[in-house]
Amino acid sequence: MNQSSLPPRRPPNRQGQPSGTRPASYAAHPSAGQTQRRIQNPAPQGRPAPRAIPTQRPPSTAQTRPPQTPHRQPTREEIIRRKRYLERKRAEERRRRQLHGTAAALIAFLLLAVIIAVIRSCTDKPETPASADTVITDTPTTTLSTPPETASQPESTASPETEPPASSITPATVSRPAADASTVTVSDEIDSGYAVLIAPESGRILAAKNADTRMYPASMTKVMTLLTAYEHIDNLEETFTVTSAIIDPLYRSNASLAGFSPGETVTLRDLLYGTILPSGAEAAVSLAIHIAGSEEEFVKLMNEKAKEIGLTDTHFTNCTGLHNKDHYSTAVEIAMIMDCAMQHEACREILSTYQYTTPPTDKHPEGVAMTSTMLSRMYGDEPDGVTITAGKTGYTPEAGQCLVSYGTDDVSCEQYILVTSKAEGKFEPVFDAIEMYSEYT
Repeated sequence: MNQSSLPPRRPPNRQGQPSGTRPASYAAHPSAGQTQRRIQNPAPQGRPAPRAIPTQRPPSTAQTRPPQTPHRQPTREEIIRRKRYLERKRAEERRRRQLHGTAAALIAFLLLAVIIAVIRSCTDKPETPASADTVITDTPTTTLSTPPETASQPESTASPETEPPASSITPATVSRPAADASTVTVSDEIDSGYAVLIAPESGRILAAKNADTRMYPASMTKVMTLLTAYEHIDNLEETFTVTSAIIDPLYRSNASLAGFSPGETVTLRDLLYGTILPSGAEAAVSLAIHIAGSEEEFVKLMNEKAKEIGLTDTHFTNCTGLHNKDHYSTAVEIAMIMDCAMQHEACREILSTYQYTTPPTDKHPEGVAMTSTMLSRMYGDEPDGVTITAGKTGYTPEAGQCLVSYGTDDVSCEQYILVTSKAEGKFEPVFDAIEMYSEYT
């Protein structure tokens, strides 16, 4: 064989062995079967050989991190939604701050108003009318030796010249109405628990429901307050100063008020209107104190008047109608009180007035505006053939919703008085009145 045709031999390695042969200093890895290089110079005698270092690391047992998703640009819709969300949050924050600011301002205002009211109640004193010779206070039966000039009144009020003094007023009297064969007994047709419809001119009871059963009259009591006060007043232009001692107990009792302020001096005419139209308890008590010296003494006059007109099942304990178990009447006898009041021109005008404004005072430069609690709920012409011209509402939780009204037949001009009591809703007495006037007149 020609040696020139053979491949050239590899040069020897550093140890003089041909290339491709394993030197004696190399050995196989005992565990992984991989080649491992040992240290050329063995360790001196008595020292351990250094640990063999594998050329490849064993696979790691640690968990590998998942590949990260590349960052994605938000879409236009996402950007718009995000902006709208941020705008809503900012708007809600602004509204929240505004509400907090408004609440803080309101609380501060209320505190200031309370402080001012307390200061006024401590410092206010009865005022001397400009044209009076004596000071008008809440002392009983204080009168003016020289009446003040008549203030301008709305058209609804009667002029002083046409009103006779109390000494010339003939006390009103009535006869007790009676049922006959034509009287209709009402049951489920109306919501009220007590009702009576009478024709005072003939003395007949047209329709009734528990008409002679005792009930609580609530603020229908103020019709008797009006009647009793008017018959004991010499001059409607006399004045009286309303005090905190009158208003505060009534306010705590949740009684309805006309709107007079402590220390405000008003005429007795204004107190009469304030008693009936807005059902003002402070106006009624002021009248009682001016006429009789106290509410208790005035109530005695009311009970005397009740006996005078023939009421046998009526008893009053106050002049406002606030609940008391000994304060009671019947539907028939409330109708009789209304009949008596309507016989006086001034009382009839007050009970028929829709709105009234008192003359200006230092407490109310524009006067106190009043609206009838009855005529504000109805026009008066709702019943077929009858027009309701006067009335008074009432309410306590024990008495329910009450109404005494006065109507006139559109054709015959016959007059009617209707009393309803113990209704559930605010407008149920109105609906009952429309039903009874339409069906039984």
